Amino acid sequence: MLRDACRSARSRRWAGLAVLLLWSLAACSLHENLRPPEPPGAPLTQLTVATFNIRHGCGVADWGNTSSAFFRGCRKELDAVAAAIAATGADVVALQEVNDGQARALAGRLRLNYAYAPHNAGGYGSWWGNAVLSRFPIAASGVEAVGGTGGHSRSLVHATLDVQGRPLTVFSIHTDHRQRGEAAIRRILALAPDRPAPVLCAGDFNMTPLDARVRLLTEEGGLVDTAAAGNADGLTTFPGLGRIDYVFVPRERFAVLEARLVDAAHHQSSDHRAYVTRLRLLP
Repeated sequence: MLRDACRSARSRRWAGLAVLLLWSLAACSLHENLRPPEPPGAPLTQLTVATFNIRHGCGVADWGNTSSAFFRGCRKELDAVAAAIAATGADVVALQEVNDGQARALAGRLRLNYAYAPHNAGGYGSWWGNAVLSRFPIAASGVEAVGGTGGHSRSLVHATLDVQGRPLTVFSIHTDHRQRGEAAIRRILALAPDRPAPVLCAGDFNMTPLDARVRLLTEEGGLVDTAAAGNADGLTTFPGLGRIDYVFVPRERFAVLEARLVDAAHHQSSDHRAYVTRLRLLP
């Protein structure tokens, strides 16, 4: 894991590993608070959360092309991505298919704090990952492996937010579409109790609502599928597949007030459509 690499890097002293040392130490800083703290105000009673697979900023060009060569070489449309995120009105956004430069750039344009981590630091997939954007200060962050197939390791980034003195941990997740078993979901559920705050799970899970793994999250994990609870189970977040992007919340902490997609005017900013849910915080 990245935190292990950080500890390992700090223990190395010889010059032959200088480049690795510098990279590893930089990777230890997973989050940055760019937004000035908000002055005290009325207690927060609602929270709007979005999840958005931004397709590396490539928009809908060459639909269906998922090669790393295409993603690296395509024309990046970050203005359109930023406009889509702004249109959600979200306080917290989980991003997938993003790199560290894009995460910081989007956070800067939107005046939000951010946390970012690649899928497989130092290995295949290290050039892309997941991020969390937040209007609230990020107190801590980290990355955890959730498995994959054929050497395509995946991970989640977690950020613990200070929501007016109430801690909230957000997992931004992108599971491997080739992985059909329950291993990744069970890994996610196993990680949640280790966090020092309620855990909200958001991301591209690459599974439709009828998948048994959704029931694993809701029945065994005690999480609420916000789209189902918001009477929006039929939303299509990825044309051709249906709904594969989710926000799951602990049932004892939130009530779902609304579930929707970003406005249609922003549906060309990625091959996914940003999913948005408005929540009421429970005492």
